Amino acid sequence: MDTNSQLTLAAAFIIGLSSSFHCLGMCGGIMGALSLSLPETTKSRSSSLLLLMSAFNIGRIASYSAIGGLFGLVVSLLPSVGGNSFFYFALQSLAALFLICLGIHISGYLPGLKKIESLGLSLWAHIQPFGKRFVPATTAPKAFALGAIWGWLPCGLVYSVLLWASSANAPVLSAMYMFMFGLGTLPSMILTGFAGGRIITLARSVKLRKIAGAIIVMIGLSLFYFHTEAAFFSELNSHHDHH
Repeated sequence: MDTNSQLTLAAAFIIGLSSSFHCLGMCGGIMGALSLSLPETTKSRSSSLLLLMSAFNIGRIASYSAIGGLFGLVVSLLPSVGGNSFFYFALQSLAALFLICLGIHISGYLPGLKKIESLGLSLWAHIQPFGKRFVPATTAPKAFALGAIWGWLPCGLVYSVLLWASSANAPVLSAMYMFMFGLGTLPSMILTGFAGGRIITLARSVKLRKIAGAIIVMIGLSLFYFHTEAAFFSELNSHHDHH
């Protein structure tokens, strides 16, 4: 794996970490409900609760990775796309723009961005009912299955990162981007299973949301600059090769 890919994987993790405030708004209640639905004997044992919370989130991250790999594969198989560097530059630039808009949205602006989540509602309506059979998630396999289903929950944040991951021009790398993003959201989601409302209250802090949003905007701007610079030098080298 080259240095650029490693840096991009690190960026995916930081995006996940910074967007935890958004994730808690979307999934924090789910984690709280999952915890509350468990027997008191399970909730009173930290090790058992940690196992179930971890299994749920591993399932969620596994779905993110699978979706990333699937979309990466579809994009790479599109006609006339496989070796079309301009297409990937355009896709990467659009993804960076989405990340910038996402950061602004997390900061408390651009409320219209939330409408993007309606794109997956029809698919979610068919997937969601399968989750009911795993509640209460009293075993690790049931918690994993429930998390895997919940990984398909319509989310503008996931869509934005997915668009970016799909531009990697390699299905495995796309899956890895989504995995690292999911890994970044893991700490806050695990803490929610234990601390519940206190973590969600913290996530509503306007100051913290603005800081997190600013970090994502900076990453989006950096990626846009990086992709533009890479495209420029690629075109320059191609021009020299023809001479």
